Amino acid sequence: MFSKISYVFYTVPALIFYVLFLVYPIVSAFNYSFYKWDGVSAESTFVGLLNYRYIFEDKVFLQTIKNTLVCVLIGPITQTFLALVLAVLISKALKGKALYRAIFYMPVILPLVAASIVWFSIYNPTFGVLNNFVRLLGFQDFNQVWLGDPKTALLAVLVISIWRWTGFNIVIFMAGLQDISNEYYEAAQIDGANQWKSFWKITVPLLAPSIVINFALNLIGYLKLFDVIYVTTQGGPANSTEVLSTYIYKQAFQYNDVGMASAASVILFLLIAVFSGVYLFLISRKSD
Repeated sequence: MFSKISYVFYTVPALIFYVLFLVYPIVSAFNYSFYKWDGVSAESTFVGLLNYRYIFEDKVFLQTIKNTLVCVLIGPITQTFLALVLAVLISKALKGKALYRAIFYMPVILPLVAASIVWFSIYNPTFGVLNNFVRLLGFQDFNQVWLGDPKTALLAVLVISIWRWTGFNIVIFMAGLQDISNEYYEAAQIDGANQWKSFWKITVPLLAPSIVINFALNLIGYLKLFDVIYVTTQGGPANSTEVLSTYIYKQAFQYNDVGMASAASVILFLLIAVFSGVYLFLISRKSD
């Protein structure tokens, strides 16, 4: 009896933390989504589903949904695959594995402001590395404004995000690769399998748990992508990089409309729940 009580006692702090910082904000956002409130005054007006109606009539919001879906379709797949390939290449290196891992992980711990300055220099239309490289290929008049052109801004921001977080995925993959015995590869080599076939028949199946974890984390991360966009473009130009997270932030803190921000937050929460649920369902179905 005492042991059961002690177990409950030890879980109380975690339960309190969970309720205060997860359950309560979600319930509060759902509640505020039915009110007109500026976030400061003591009075709020119940408006029912009016905030949701206004959101879906807002062309900017519809653009944010499109941009968010583009991020979700491109970001997680590209980042997970790139991290997997790099992790395999690093694991095959005879020397310097720790150095390579540290180099690729460095963007994760690098302050975002410092990283943004680096990428502003890379994307600079006049003296940027990227444009100068294209000019070296023979396109002398090439002068692309990567972050200032609505056609390329979102892609440019995604490149920064992928560069920043791929190292995190690499570490997870390398931990999984260390658990794969070399005997599998030696047996495959005896059977005449090349490296490409060994990769698809041995590495990928045995790394399935790591792939699932990385892809799920990346999926959720790109659904709520905020910091990179806010530091580099703040949703511009012409809302071409506006996503749900930046839209919510602006509604709450620039336009002082907590009701609209809460309604958008509920929609973001539902999107994360749906995408995560479908993904986990497909994974569990495949494992069965």
